[in-house]
Amino acid sequence: MPDGFGWTSKYWHPRAGRAGVMPRDRSLEQRLRRLYTRVIPLEQRADYAKTTLPNMNFAFFNGASPGLVRPFLEGNEVLAFRNLHPIGDVVGRLPGDHPRIALDLGAAGQGEQKGVLQTVMVRLEEQEFDLTWRAAFPYAGLDSLPQLRRLNVQVMDE
Repeated sequence: MPDGFGWTSKYWHPRAGRAGVMPRDRSLEQRLRRLYTRVIPLEQRADYAKTTLPNMNFAFFNGASPGLVRPFLEGNEVLAFRNLHPIGDVVGRLPGDHPRIALDLGAAGQGEQKGVLQTVMVRLEEQEFDLTWRAAFPYAGLDSLPQLRRLNVQVMDE
């Protein structure tokens, strides 16, 4: 049973507690902490050295009310909204097809991935769903971005 339909701000509990250091940025965070240690008063350095920033919990990026959060959707799921619309119950099925997403970064890399259904936005008054699909591609890191000369994204049917 959903406990609400509102959005949870990234500044509110419990969502704010999930923020942290991205895995790829951990070494940078440790280097910065060593540099910052130099400006911390001597009597506080030991306490500072004991503290660490948590790893990023990627659930931080989900602002949906906890009762509406689900694991990955495959598509074909039935969504039913009972007693929430003037015409009566609204029932629909998500599409089962997944788009393929291709990325071409020129010399920096390219690839193709099956899209993963990331977000379902329900516009109940219009009886429509907005679907957001995502794909992740490896890249050489922040140092490679200045050399990036092309970014072509293509979305294709399954």
